Amino acid sequence: MKKENIFSVHKFDIKRYQNLQKNATSAISSRLDAIKMFNDGKTVSFIADQLGVKENTVNTWLNIYQNEGFFGLVNITSSQSLNPNPQQLRRQNNIEIYLPYSKVQILKAIRDNNIPTTHTINDDVYDLLADLAPTGYNLISDHNIASVYILIGQSNANGGGLNGDNISSNLPQALQGPLYQVYTWNNWTSSFEILQVGVNNRFPTNIPDSRFGTEIRTGIRVRSYRKEPFYLVKYAVGGTSLAPDNRVNPKSDWSPNAGELFDDFSVQYRNAINNLTSLGKIPLLKGVIWIQGEADAQNLNDANAYYNNLYLNADSLFNRLARLTADSYFQFILSGLNNTVPFPYFNKINQAMINTATQSPNIHYISNIGTSLQADNVHYDAEGFKRLSNKIYNLIKDF
Repeated sequence: MKKENIFSVHKFDIKRYQNLQKNATSAISSRLDAIKMFNDGKTVSFIADQLGVKENTVNTWLNIYQNEGFFGLVNITSSQSLNPNPQQLRRQNNIEIYLPYSKVQILKAIRDNNIPTTHTINDDVYDLLADLAPTGYNLISDHNIASVYILIGQSNANGGGLNGDNISSNLPQALQGPLYQVYTWNNWTSSFEILQVGVNNRFPTNIPDSRFGTEIRTGIRVRSYRKEPFYLVKYAVGGTSLAPDNRVNPKSDWSPNAGELFDDFSVQYRNAINNLTSLGKIPLLKGVIWIQGEADAQNLNDANAYYNNLYLNADSLFNRLARLTADSYFQFILSGLNNTVPFPYFNKINQAMINTATQSPNIHYISNIGTSLQADNVHYDAEGFKRLSNKIYNLIKDF
C-alpha cells in the first residue's frame, strides 16, 4: 500500500483524528492509530506488530480508508469486503448519512445507494460522524426522509375493468383494511392518508371504488421490506393516450401540447411534496411507475410516435418528469402491454418501452406477455395485478 494512493484521495486531518479518539472504542481506536502511523511513515509490518494484528488486517483498514475516508473505519463488520457492493453496505453499516453541499445531492446519492445507510441510528455513531463531516457538508438522519413513489397512466394504473374481479373481496383479508404506514396523497383533503382499497386508492377521482391496482401489494411489500413509510402520489385516468388527443372533455391525454393530465398531475405532485416538507420531511423520489399504452396502440401514428413521446422529445414524458421533480435519475418503471390486447400496434408500444429502457440503468421495462386479463382482454384481473405488483416491487424495493 503506497501512501500516495490513500492520501491523494483523503487528506489526513490530525484534528479530526484527535476528535474521534476522544470517544472511540478500542477497535475503532486501533484502526485510527493504524492510519496515523501510516501517515507518519511507518510500514505495514511495523503497524501490525505495534497493534498486535495481522498485516492483512492493516491493509484492509488502509484500503477502506482509501475508499471511504475516516467514516469507513467507524463501523467495519467482519463480513465487509474491501469493495463491498451498495446493498452490502446498506445492510452492514449502522452509520449516519452525509454528502457534499445540497440536499439534492444527498438525496440522489441515498437513492442511488452510493453510500451506506440503515434505519437505526446510534447516537454515539451520530456524534462521531458529526466530527467526521468536513466543512461544507450536511448531516441528516434518514428517519427524516420520506420515500415517494409516483403511479401514473390510464385504467390499468388505476385498477380498471369490469368491476367483477379485481375488487377488494378478492384480496387477502389483511390487504382489505388500512395499510400500516402506506400513505396515498389525497388532493381533495390536501393530505397523505392511510391507503385503503375502496376508500382512497383511485385518484384523481374522489369516488369510493372497490377495484384495486398495483398500489396495494406494492405499497405494503415495499414498506415491510424497507421498514419505512411508503408515500404514493397516484394519478390515473382510463382511456387516455400519450399522444395528443383532440377531445376536450373529458381530459384525455398526457401530451404536453394539451396542458391536460400532466399539468393536473404536476399540481398534485407539488402539493404532496410541499405537504411532506411542511411536516419536516425530506421528500425523496424513489420511483415513477408508468402503466399506459393501450390507447396509443389503437392508432398507427400514435404508436409510431410513442418512443419520441415517452423519451426522446424535449417535452417527452420522461423529460417533463425530470423537470417537475428536478431529478433525471429516478427509477422509471415501464409496464408493457399484454400480447392478447385487441389493439393492433401493441408490439410498437412494447418496443418503444424496451428502447427507452436501454437508455439508462435507471429505466426498467416490465413484460406483461401472458399476464392474466379480465374477460375484456384489456384490464388485468386480480391475479394479473398480483403478478405485476410483484414485478414492480422487485424493481423498486432496494432503491
